[in-house]
Amino acid sequence: REENDVDSDEEQYDEYEKYMMEQQKKYGGRGRTKEKYRKIPLKSIKLRCLFKLTSRSLCTIAKVCGSTLQDLSLQHNIMIEDDGIVAIADNCPNLQNIYLRDVRKITDESVIYLISKCKKLKKIDLRGCSKITDKTVIEISKNCKKIIYLNLSRCINITDASLQAI
Repeated sequence: REENDVDSDEEQYDEYEKYMMEQQKKYGGRGRTKEKYRKIPLKSIKLRCLFKLTSRSLCTIAKVCGSTLQDLSLQHNIMIEDDGIVAIADNCPNLQNIYLRDVRKITDESVIYLISKCKKLKKIDLRGCSKITDKTVIEISKNCKKIIYLNLSRCINITDASLQAI
């Protein structure tokens, strides 16, 4: 990545922070710092194909939406990494549906952590997540008792071991 790309991400995040602070003041909030977030009671967020959405922004979203978030779609967001998924896991315990199609930088570690923290998961879409292996699928089969939908299409590291675990 070039230095200009990093500066652009920082500027984009700072603009988001500025916007959120303005909205907070406009609608009766007390203002906030990066450590203090007003909760927004959204149940569903679709953030598909936002090619510049980073894990840093996802961490902010997780803190703002927190325990009310049940449905999250992050399909085709190429900049999201494991730390963004960990932030979702830590802040969104009532998550039921997560769509991570073609979020190619995430690994087994963050998805397994998500599964361990979000016990209400019913739908998981990992299509095209090329770093996901049998390890994740085996953990899903052990720990996601409410699962009704699992998409593993184009997960190139999935083998027969996963199918036997399911």
